[in-house]
Amino acid sequence: VVVRVNRANPTWKAVRELLRRQAPFLEPLSWYPEDLAWVMVSPLDLANTGPNSSVGQGTTSDRQRLLRLRADQVARTKHLLQALVDEGLLSFQSVSSMLPAYALCGHMATNPRPSSSHRVLDLCAAPGGKTQQ
Repeated sequence: VVVRVNRANPTWKAVRELLRRQAPFLEPLSWYPEDLAWVMVSPLDLANTGPNSSVGQGTTSDRQRLLRLRADQVARTKHLLQALVDEGLLSFQSVSSMLPAYALCGHMATNPRPSSSHRVLDLCAAPGGKTQQ
C-alpha cells in the first residue's frame, strides 16, 4: 500500500504529522520530497526485527500473539488511511504513477513544483493523481 498526501489541501502538514504519530506501519518513501509519499511495511518483517526482535526468536505462541497484535494495528492503520482518502487528504497511488511528476522536476528535493517555464502535456491524466502532484 502506497499513499500520497494531498499537498493541495491546506491541512497537508497536519496529515503528514498524523501519519507519523498514528500509522506505525507506514514509512515515508526516502526519495519523495517532504515525506509526502508513504509505503506500508509488512507486519511480518516487523515481527522479526526492531525493538521486539527477541520476541521473533521466542516461542511460537509469542510470535503468534505479536502477529495478532500487529494485525489489529494494521487494521486500524488501514481504517485511518481510508478515512483520510475519503476526506480527500490522501490518495492511494502506485509508486510508478508518482515517477512522471518526480521526473518532470528532477530538482524536487529543493523545489517540488514545476517552474513556470515548464510546459506539460499529460496524456494519461485520468483519474488525475499525477496532475494533483
